[in-house]
Formats: sequence, C-alpha cells, structure tokens
Amino acid sequence: MHFLQIDGPRFNILDSAYGFQIRTSYLFADVSTIVGNTTFLITYDYIIKNLSLTRLCELVLRYPDSPPEIIEIIEGYFQMLKTMKALKHAPNNVFIAFKKVERSIQIAIKPILSGISTHAKSCGFEGIFELYKDDFFAFYNPEVDSISHKNTTINIFKVLANKAPINAIDVSIWLLPNIFYVSDIFDSDAITDINLIEENKPYLIKCITLTNYVFVSPAELTAIKQQLENEIIPFKKAMEQWAMDCHKSTNGIDSFKNKVLPTLKDTQAVIENNALFRHSRSVEAGKMVIDLHFGEVSPLLLWHYYLLHNVITDEEYNQLIEEYNTISPYTIPVILFAPDNLPFSRIDIEYYSKLGEIKLNTEVTATKKSIDIDG
Repeated sequence: MHFLQIDGPRFNILDSAYGFQIRTSYLFADVSTIVGNTTFLITYDYIIKNLSLTRLCELVLRYPDSPPEIIEIIEGYFQMLKTMKALKHAPNNVFIAFKKVERSIQIAIKPILSGISTHAKSCGFEGIFELYKDDFFAFYNPEVDSISHKNTTINIFKVLANKAPINAIDVSIWLLPNIFYVSDIFDSDAITDINLIEENKPYLIKCITLTNYVFVSPAELTAIKQQLENEIIPFKKAMEQWAMDCHKSTNGIDSFKNKVLPTLKDTQAVIENNALFRHSRSVEAGKMVIDLHFGEVSPLLLWHYYLLHNVITDEEYNQLIEEYNTISPYTIPVILFAPDNLPFSRIDIEYYSKLGEIKLNTEVTATKKSIDIDG
C-alpha cells in the first residue's frame, strides 16, 4: 500500500494537519512519498545549522511572514555583498563595518528562524526525519527548475502525471486535507453514502476514525507501526488492489465495495485496541478526533486543486489535461482527513470569503468610530 502526499507551496501555512497526515502515512502504509515544503519543515533543524548567512537570508526572503523591514535590511545587505565582492582588497575600516552589518543581520533574522523551528515542532514535523528510509518512507523537495535532478528533489508535474516516482506509478493513494473538498473544485457535493455510489461521480466515504498523535515521539510511532503491521495486512492488501483498479480502469468502485469495505471493521478494532493508541488518547491533545474519508475523484479535480494552490502553472495544468485526453480514463483513490467535530460537507469558498469581508468591514468601521470619538 503506497500513500502519496503533495502539499502546498507556502510552508508557513503547513500546519499540524499535514504533520498528522505524514505520521498516518508512516504508521499504515508500506511505502510513503511526501513531496513539497513539508520536507523543508521536516529537515529544518538538521540543515539550518550548516547554512551560510547568505543562504539563511535567502530563506528569510522566501518566508511569506517575514516583516517588510527585515526584507529591506536583507536586500541592503545583498547590495553590500556585491560591493564587497567588487572590491578586490577592501580597506580595513570598510571590512570591519561590513562584519558589524553581518552580526546585526544575524541578530535581526534569529527570531524568524527560531519561529520556523517552533512552528515545525508544534505541527508534528519534529523527529520525522529520523524515520526516513529510502524507497519506504521518503520525502522530496519540489524541483525549482527543469535541470534539478538531485536525489532530494522531484518534478511535481511528473508526479501529478503519474510518471514519478517509479514505485508510485499506478499504485498511489493520495492523502489530502479537508480544504480539498471545496466549492471551487467540486461543482456539487460528493457522494458520502456507500449505497448511493455511482460510476464517474466523486465519492468520499467515512471509513476510519483516528485520534490525534501529532505529539507522539518517533520511537513511539515506530513501536505502533510494528504492532499494527501484521494485524492490518488484509486492509493493506485490499487498499493496494483498490488503488491499482482505480488507475487501470475508469472506476475502482467494485474493488472498494468488495475488498476494502469488508476489512474496515477489523482495522478499526485493531486501532482501538492498540495500547499505545489508547495511551495517546488519555492525553488532552490526543482526544481530538479525525475522520478518514476514502473515495475516488477524477484526476481533473486533483490537478485543479494544485492549480488553485499555485503548485502548478496554467501551462502545466493544460498539458496534464491534454495528455489525459489521449489515454484511457482512470480515477484517483484518495483519503481525505477531516475533523470529527465539524459537519462533513463541501466548503463554500464564496460564503467564507464574504464572511471574511464582513468581519474586515466591521473591524474597519469600529476603528473609524473610535478615531472620530477621539477627534
């Protein structure tokens, strides 16, 4: 059973939902492929100590929440760097002044760098790097250009086109956050009742319930994985067959109904009876409940999601569609993670946008009133 996750381009909004998905993938899948900026957060504390000041400044420039004044300081520093490089033999006083600027820069960016580290730890990315295992639990940074072919990077377009990585082709089950199920992507509600599933229509069926284990240590995660491994073999085999049937034909509905569904009751029982899982539920943070909705969607919906989140360009999106139109149709098996304390329904983006505008207008009006009174 192979789980695959591609996250969004902005690592500052990759919260504990993504950390939970990655940990779930490690626990249940035989093979996991994680692609995107979560890789940056997973490896952050390991690489940050080896980066030069220049690279650290580049990182801060990329970070969306960096204050404008810090960006301005860094840009000024880079300009000074160019000047220093142009001087073959800088006067001693200039060199000393430049070193003072560098020390000031280090002090200025330290809170931002520490904040990223804190964010990574609080969202469950801490310790994940220790679980890395090539071909079994691997994570990749997205390629930034067409000539980047390092072992640590991967071409996202090829992954979305089902052409990479090699061990994921035709067998992957995609892990997706709740924000996938939105009105901008789904024209109508997905089918949520197993008895109402129809061919060529997206469905998302609540199948497994988990509690929060973002705070569980890597050693404990490994122990849970080893305890579950032999007990959920029927589930993993059924899921693997379902994934293959989705990719090789228009729908994997029969496989889902006849192979996956019969394994769910026993799988849930194994989860409920696991001692380490029970212990995690005794902690306050472990009482949060997450429902896993299994289903199938068209590749077109998946690609549209990544287009809207700026993971791929318009040109890449159109190319994916063009290529899809030349081959036999297939579906994408997905697992969507949703909090149990909220109704499971399609998120109306336009509605929530209007709520945001109303809130903003209210705040502006309230501020203006206070100014008038003070005047």
